[in-house]
Amino acid sequence: RVWFVTGTSSGPGKAILETVLASGEYIAATSRNAAGLSKLQEKYPKELLPIELDLTSCSSSPPQNSDVASALRHVVQHFGRIDVVVNNAGTVLFGEVEGIPLANARYLVKVQFWGPVFVMRE
Repeated sequence: RVWFVTGTSSGPGKAILETVLASGEYIAATSRNAAGLSKLQEKYPKELLPIELDLTSCSSSPPQNSDVASALRHVVQHFGRIDVVVNNAGTVLFGEVEGIPLANARYLVKVQFWGPVFVMRE
């Protein structure tokens, strides 16, 4: 199978990435900094396609999803298909709702809402 997984730099996304590679399947792994996947890329040069993708860049006004569409096209060109999509990218924001700066709240919505929306739309 060919996997497309967002947010693979740490946490559950990285665990999914490592599990998929260990099982011999193929994965397009997105991260805001694809260079962080270089060690795995050396170990799995055919199975792993690292893609630098910042899902916050997808939420403009009006919303654009060209970065996501481009990434998905690249995966299909590279592997021939996508069988599994995992919308894992996320971030954490601690604090009381009324005390969180608006810019931080907007960033959270971009990652946690618009990022998955644009992946699912494609």
